[in-house]
Amino acid sequence: ILMPWFIYKIYPPEIKETPEAAAMAQKELDALGPITKAEISVAIIFVLCILLWATAIWTKLHPTVVAMMGVLACVVTGSLTW
Repeated sequence: ILMPWFIYKIYPPEIKETPEAAAMAQKELDALGPITKAEISVAIIFVLCILLWATAIWTKLHPTVVAMMGVLACVVTGSLTW
């Protein structure tokens, strides 16, 4: 818990303020553009995989099967290409 404090004291940062950081971050976010359908489908598949992993006790699905189903879903939806 104290290690970050020690490192901060031994190696203090050279830059103390970054007023342009917020503007630069906003510029980069704007360059990304809107969320695509592929990104939405990957997010949904990811959430479903997490739910299946969390409920493995009840669904009796092995974690490897869930992972392979997630990869297959990404390939079928076109979010992942080989």
